[in-house]
Amino acid sequence: MDDSAWGDSAWGGADWGDAHGDDADWDAALAVIVADGPLDGPSPATPATDLHSPPGAGLCADLERIDPRCLDTREAIAYARAAERAIAWLQARQSLALVAIAGPRPQVQTHIVDASVITIEDAARSEVSAALRWSESMAHGRITTARLLAGPLAITRRALESGDIGLRHAEAITAAAGRLSGFGAWLDPSRDDDGFAEACADLERAVLPTARTREVAATRRSAERALTRIDADHAERRRQQAHRSRDVWIEHEPDGMALLMARLGVAEAHACLSAVVAATSEVVAASAGVASACVASAGATGPSSAAADADRSRIGEQRADALTRLLLHEPPAPPASSAARPVVRTHVDVVIDLATLIGIDDHPGRLTARGPGGPQPVAAEVVRELVRRDASATMRRLVTDPLTGHLLDRGRSTYAVPDALRAFITLRDGTCRFPGCNRRAELGQIDHARAWADGGRTDVANLGVLCVRHHQLKTHAGWGIVASAADGSARWRAPSGATYDRPLPRLLSDG
Repeated sequence: MDDSAWGDSAWGGADWGDAHGDDADWDAALAVIVADGPLDGPSPATPATDLHSPPGAGLCADLERIDPRCLDTREAIAYARAAERAIAWLQARQSLALVAIAGPRPQVQTHIVDASVITIEDAARSEVSAALRWSESMAHGRITTARLLAGPLAITRRALESGDIGLRHAEAITAAAGRLSGFGAWLDPSRDDDGFAEACADLERAVLPTARTREVAATRRSAERALTRIDADHAERRRQQAHRSRDVWIEHEPDGMALLMARLGVAEAHACLSAVVAATSEVVAASAGVASACVASAGATGPSSAAADADRSRIGEQRADALTRLLLHEPPAPPASSAARPVVRTHVDVVIDLATLIGIDDHPGRLTARGPGGPQPVAAEVVRELVRRDASATMRRLVTDPLTGHLLDRGRSTYAVPDALRAFITLRDGTCRFPGCNRRAELGQIDHARAWADGGRTDVANLGVLCVRHHQLKTHAGWGIVASAADGSARWRAPSGATYDRPLPRLLSDG
């Protein structure tokens, strides 16, 4: 099933634009506003007592009685959280209505027309599409999600109904269930379940803890890892089938531009992108050397910050130029002071637990390659092959303890870093350590949780990676870290006074 069937939302996309209805509906709404008056004045309800009730009609009534415009920042955050729980409750209830409309399994109608057999699957889906102004693909995905939530993923539906997770989290879990080998048999009431319910229960046990505490992207990664473990044979067949779909193609865009698209294995794709990033760095470094020489000859001490900022803003263009040169074998000219162009080498970090590395287990690993795309799970046999492979691309083994997930060993035989502490912090954190942020650590800045000027130490307990935006929030906008641990976990305090935890980063974690 493609992403369009699972990923659409009732709250987004082109369908939303028609949600206002015709002029008569709009006039009726205006008449109600004129009759009742706008929401003005202080709220008659107290957020501290009204917004912590379980999701349901009562919470919706509490939300309706409160004017969020009258709340301070902390109360407004509580209101937004309560509204999110109420929305999740409504969406869980809506999923039950969708099953009532379309049935617990797909319904197939058969018609004989002029000796020809015509089958129509899920005719009710079209009515759902028309009634809710969803596209057919969106209606298909939401109905399939609803059927799974009403059936083998009932625990996920209850988590949605209680407001512990959102619809996107639930869709990540149902999308993973749709890739299990027994899904096709489950859709057909005439066939045996073939263990699908048990596999779904295993999936929920593995993924729901992440879904209840982390963002949607982490839930998807957790589900991907769970699939590899639960349905290993089918996962390998899916991987082999997908491998045969490799291709390269072009999608044309306006103004003389085009997208050069490549469908590759995840290891090869990261290795290719790493080579592009390395080549880009070489070009930027060479350009910076020439610029520094020019500025020095003019009597200045170095390149201007404005020039450096402009160079950073062009990083996308520079990556595109580097890819073109690599593919067309057009190496950039070395700076005048260089006798020869340095060799570009690709580097990919391969994270694997110790038991899998030595071949007594088959836990999936993770690629933490540089460049856009972020960490990706990869099958154990692929990781072992990458570690064994002797090619121009360098691989660094990041071996973790299978029980704690903590870093045990950082191989250094093929990749040396000038600052061991900085490298360790970057590898430990993986991403920016602001709660919910997934920006890659190698693009961030090393930050002292407690400022150096205030007595903060330069050690693993006080250091962490922050992206530029969250570093600025911490420095200038009232955010602060109130607890920082050597394992990378941290507790943040917002300007409102509320605290948020960034949990322990695990290199091979589900999230």
